[in-house]
Amino acid sequence: MTDDREGPRDGRRHGLRTQQASCALGTSTAMAGALHEKLSIEDGKGVLLFAPSTCDLDGLATELSRRLGVPMFGCTTAGAIGPDGWTSGVVAVAFGGDVDFDVFPIELERRAADLE
Repeated sequence: MTDDREGPRDGRRHGLRTQQASCALGTSTAMAGALHEKLSIEDGKGVLLFAPSTCDLDGLATELSRRLGVPMFGCTTAGAIGPDGWTSGVVAVAFGGDVDFDVFPIELERRAADLE
């Protein structure tokens, strides 16, 4: 689908380029392949993944990062708004373009004691 206001589902603002894609749940390899086909961002800086808790997010991030050559970040969600509306699958937002920023991944671990 094409959004005539901004081109093929990408955003361009001050050199920053974004692109969004989604896919159904499956194996990490299948999901990475489906997202890789849909994400064609140039000068990639990173990809933000939103996935259900049943998804192998580590496996998906590893496989997609191998294919795209950029860092992956992600979180779990009970559902997300993708390019075609609400989905219970995976949504990916790729960032790139002529921008100068650094990405510093950190891992957060939630513990029951922290939530009280």
